[in-house]
Amino acid sequence: MLLRSGVRAVRASLPTLTDICLLYSRVWHDREHVASAFQAGARFYTCGSLRVAQGIKEVFTKILGDFQLTDKGISADSMWAKIQNVRYAADVFG
Repeated sequence: MLLRSGVRAVRASLPTLTDICLLYSRVWHDREHVASAFQAGARFYTCGSLRVAQGIKEVFTKILGDFQLTDKGISADSMWAKIQNVRYAADVFG
């Protein structure tokens, strides 16, 4: 659900997309939009369990690598570490 320009609300369960039921699955589904937003300087925020945070890290790192969104000479994992708390923030709960 697009709330306003560039802001998307995603729930853990998406009844209209039966094959996509987890937040990180949705991020992967929208990877082209995520990559484009990243290139435009977007900041990303998620809220969820530790499992969600781990899934987001895995998917986002794959997007960084697949779309060659890393700084020259660094790996996708290193780029993920670089953007944490700058362009990505998470509220992780039990």
